[in-house]
Formats: sequence, C-alpha cells, structure tokens
Amino acid sequence: MKFKKYSKIQLAIIIILILTMAVQELISINQASLTIDERCFIGAGRAIFETGNMRNNVFVYHPPLSYYIGSVFLLFLKFDKSIWQSNDCWQIGENVTFHSGHDPNKILFLSRLPFVFLSIILAFYVLKWATELYGIKSGLLALFLYSLNPSIIGYAGLLVTDFIMSMMFFIAVYYFWKLIKKPSKRYLILTGVFLGLALLSKITAILLVPLFIILGAIAVYSRKYKISTKMLAKNLLIMLSIAFVLIFVFYGFHFDTLSSSMPPEYF
Repeated sequence: MKFKKYSKIQLAIIIILILTMAVQELISINQASLTIDERCFIGAGRAIFETGNMRNNVFVYHPPLSYYIGSVFLLFLKFDKSIWQSNDCWQIGENVTFHSGHDPNKILFLSRLPFVFLSIILAFYVLKWATELYGIKSGLLALFLYSLNPSIIGYAGLLVTDFIMSMMFFIAVYYFWKLIKKPSKRYLILTGVFLGLALLSKITAILLVPLFIILGAIAVYSRKYKISTKMLAKNLLIMLSIAFVLIFVFYGFHFDTLSSSMPPEYF
C-alpha cells in the first residue's frame, strides 16, 4: 500500500484510528470472559500440529484456519504431550486453559492476540479499497467507521471464526474486483488464495463462488471490462483449483473415506 499520496495530517489520522481500534481490542481481550466456542477452539491448532490428528471433533464445527491462527503464540509455550492425546476439542481446550500449568488468563490472551493483528491488516484493506473507489477522504471515512465499529472491536478480540471469515471474504472480493478491472496473473492467484483462506475459515464462505459467478457475469455483459465469458470461466476454474490445493495443504494432505475421517463417535 502506497502512503506517499497521503498528507502528514491524513497519515496521523490513519495511525490514530488504527491505534484506537487496537487498544480497544486489547482491552476487550482482557475484560471479556471465556466464550463457549473458545472452550473448544483454544489449543485446537496446537493439538493438530502436535499430533497430526485430523479426527479431532473440532473439525465438525468449522474448517481449521482460525484454530491454527489462535495457536500461533501457544507454540512458544511448553505443554505436557498428554494434553493433546484426545479427539475431544472440549477436553483439550479445558486442559490447555486450566490444567496446563500456565495462567488461564495468559492462555486466553495469547489465543486471542493474533486476531488483533489481523484486524489491523483488514483496516488497511478497507482504507485501500475505499480510497481506490472514491478517493482519499472516502478512504479515511471508511477507516473511521471500521475502526470504531463495535462488531469489529468485539469479534477481533475473540478466538472465533466470524472475524477471520469476514476478513478473508472481504479481501477475496477485493482481489476479484481488481482482477475484473485489470486482469493479471497476480490478481488471479491472490483471488484464489484468499478464496481458499475464506473457505478454510468458515463453511458459509462457499457463498463466494456464486458471488464471483454473478459479479463476473455482470462484468462480461456490461462490456465495460476486458473480460469474456471464456476468460471468466477459465479464471474461475483456476481460482477454485488454487483454493482446493490450499485447503488440501491445511488439512495435512489428508485423504480418506468419510467414516475414517470423522471423529470415532460419529460412526
């Protein structure tokens, strides 16, 4: 993102807004009690990393991206290996939080912290897209509304799937918009990557596929952009292929029958 086009005052406003948001999120992390979803999600990513066990029942609820992200800072802590030897995410979450020998508040803080950094990244994308669409003042207004949005501040301070899916969904649509406006391999790859990350965040991100088809069809038939039906179909196929490979990677290249992949208690 190029900041040279912003004046010193505008840059100061950007920094103040982002810091204000981040501080509020950090306060929220410390004040908010453990949510019901977090009881299952905490430590799930570390458990998968330690054991390679893809039959953990945490996969029944959501894809694994938020679990991996929530465990980033937990990788620097020492845990007894017996903590991870379970297919039950609720048991793992309870053991990691309350029976690992670490302060439960510290575990909760470290599990939530990565999402604060992600909210800052999304802030720049909000600023960038709004600026490209309507100019610098509109970009600053969009950033103002984003950085003081209670939903953003609340959900970016929790280890849940909602924020990460919203972030990846937003960025995927942004790069698809760039691809329509100015077709290039770079935007095609980035759209596929963020489509995959969105699908790895939450099942409802599958709505991106029909959305891309609809937006692409509108672009083709409007004849305002250098894109044909054949090019659109080709791009969609490439994006889905990139997303599929990425999903396969995050699932540890696991390939098996449904009965052998699901947690034992489901069969």
